[in-house]
Amino acid sequence: MGVRTGPSSQWAGDRQIRYLLTSLFAYQQIVFVLKLVYSLVTHEENVLKIVLEGLMSASFFFAGLKVLSLVLFREQIANIRNFITSNRVNSCDKHYDQLEHNRFNQSVKTLLHVIFILIIVNVVFLSVPNSTTDSLLRMPPFMTMLGPNATHVLYFCFVKLMALGILPRYFSSMACIGTLLMGMRTNLRILGHRYRQMLHQPNQTVEKYFENLNHEVRTALNQQLQYWSHLRTLKDLTGKSFFLVHYFAVCSVGTMLYVAKHLGMNFLAAAFLATCSVLIMEYFLWCHLVDSLQDEANYIGGVLFELCARLRYSRTCHSQHVRMRSSLLITRMNTINGLSMNCLGLYKISTEQFVEFMNTAYFMLMFLFNMSD
Repeated sequence: MGVRTGPSSQWAGDRQIRYLLTSLFAYQQIVFVLKLVYSLVTHEENVLKIVLEGLMSASFFFAGLKVLSLVLFREQIANIRNFITSNRVNSCDKHYDQLEHNRFNQSVKTLLHVIFILIIVNVVFLSVPNSTTDSLLRMPPFMTMLGPNATHVLYFCFVKLMALGILPRYFSSMACIGTLLMGMRTNLRILGHRYRQMLHQPNQTVEKYFENLNHEVRTALNQQLQYWSHLRTLKDLTGKSFFLVHYFAVCSVGTMLYVAKHLGMNFLAAAFLATCSVLIMEYFLWCHLVDSLQDEANYIGGVLFELCARLRYSRTCHSQHVRMRSSLLITRMNTINGLSMNCLGLYKISTEQFVEFMNTAYFMLMFLFNMSD
């Protein structure tokens, strides 16, 4: 997805593929910027053409920023990935842990398959010849002086392969940070299962009960502290990555719908509608993943509350009872309140924010319609 990873770096053709896609991305971005500058300099009267070129130039710019952010934070990303795959969080139930890790691997594969399918769909839409695409995405006049054969090759790399140039980089953030969020959610589920097992203590004396429970709680808290240290890093990465997702989606969703409406019924409009739907789904997926972490935290909070309510009591173990109850209540409060994520302190990332985003995108669309009337 534009960022080198451990598994991909072991493949012999990795370097060549990355260089090829990077060159293709840079070429397409340069052409869109040149087209936009040429339209502005020559006072292009076709407003739709200017809007389209501005939108695509901004799309390439934001896609580049996404890859750049992953490169800048690659060390933190590697640390979180190593934590997720190291199995340092476990529930002492190997069957359950393995089941959760298998579910996580399947979710990641599904996410990557969906991204690949979306790329292929856009490649197909842009590959179908039609006069609207040729008119709006034709090469700048000064680039056609190289001759018809060279112009045809340049046009093919610019238009037909556009999805291969931009989409892998645009989705790199979702593929990377989204995978980390799903991995941390899996670890939180495993941690919740560990707490759940504490509810089922064998018949034993009260003294032995508190001795075993104290050991199990300490072990779980040690794992949770490790989890929390990596979660703080992930929250920072998520907030910064979501900042790019939010502001690009706010500006582009309404604009893409505006462009698609004026293009009429053709494959170029279909490509824009498909991309617009993808942006909306991507925004929702970010919010859903963050909310799912909060759901797991609330579940653990409920288990801890139940564990606290079911603590055994004996006058001889009063002090142990009080200490254990206090520890469980403090852990419950920190667990429930420690999962919320925000976008650089501007707003909380949640499904409620997704609703606000849809309202903003609608207002952007109405603004463009009013401007064009």
